Amino acid sequence: MDFPFRRAWILVRGAIPYAIHRAAVYGALCLGIFSYLWMLAIVGAVFGSMAFWTLFVGSAGVALLIGMGGFVSAYLLYRRRMGHVAILTELAAEGQLPGGISQVKWAEGRVLHYFGGLAGLLDVRRLVRETLRDLDRNLFDSAAVLPMPGLEGGSRFAWHVADFSIGHLEEAFAAYAFRARNDNIYESVRAAILIYCQCWKSMLSRAITLTWLGYAFGLSVSVVCLIPLGMLAWATPASWAVARFALFATGLLIGYFVKSALFDPCASAAMALAFLEESEILAPDPEWERKVEAACPAYAELKEKASVRRPAKRSRVRKAPKDSAQ
Repeated sequence: MDFPFRRAWILVRGAIPYAIHRAAVYGALCLGIFSYLWMLAIVGAVFGSMAFWTLFVGSAGVALLIGMGGFVSAYLLYRRRMGHVAILTELAAEGQLPGGISQVKWAEGRVLHYFGGLAGLLDVRRLVRETLRDLDRNLFDSAAVLPMPGLEGGSRFAWHVADFSIGHLEEAFAAYAFRARNDNIYESVRAAILIYCQCWKSMLSRAITLTWLGYAFGLSVSVVCLIPLGMLAWATPASWAVARFALFATGLLIGYFVKSALFDPCASAAMALAFLEESEILAPDPEWERKVEAACPAYAELKEKASVRRPAKRSRVRKAPKDSAQ
């Protein structure tokens, strides 16, 4: 198993304007959480730690109740991830991006053109995730790609590890769909799943490795940041327990932000390149389609939607002239 990190880094450098936009969105989210957390810490310092925890748990419960986490994950973050994949795929396929339009607008137009909006984006995401989970539990043995003996035979631990890595596979399938340039996104994703079935060990192994590397990278950044923050927390009075917690959470937020801004784009590019290379030598196999359709209800739904061609929303993305500058 190899990772084309060097080529991935070249693609990421070509998409720096969008990477800055993506980092700004993640940074704004982290800054909002940071500000709210420290506002609660001030309240806790004045009225006691019970007030802090009451507001903290209460606001978390309200956010969970109204689905704030899902909204932020889908509307703010997932759309940016897919837009980034669209740019990276274009750079990998054409070597350049269209001139005369910002990368942010181009990426948003590409996502809108193929997915038809947030509802279509989330529908494809749901079908891909459910299909991959069913594949892992019914046809494949994810424990076979983990470097841990004794996990064979449908280990729940291996299932959970694979579930945490689904995001990287989603990006790989999206890269295939963007390169296919088929307005029927369901058909493109269906073909990507059938190709994945023929190289699932190598692709899942890459996805799991990138997931662990990402967590390790983010945790390492957090640990480095927690050293000065811990010294600051140690110097604060013991009665300011909520401030110490806020400092600890700040270190974790910094690690999450740096991972999202630096590591995740490189991981997206590496997965896209790896799967696009596999798709050049593999094609959808009817035999695999029969197996997947029998084992995965979500795939049957995906195939049904792929058979109904719906015109995608027209975007204003312009084709790049052959001699245009990147």
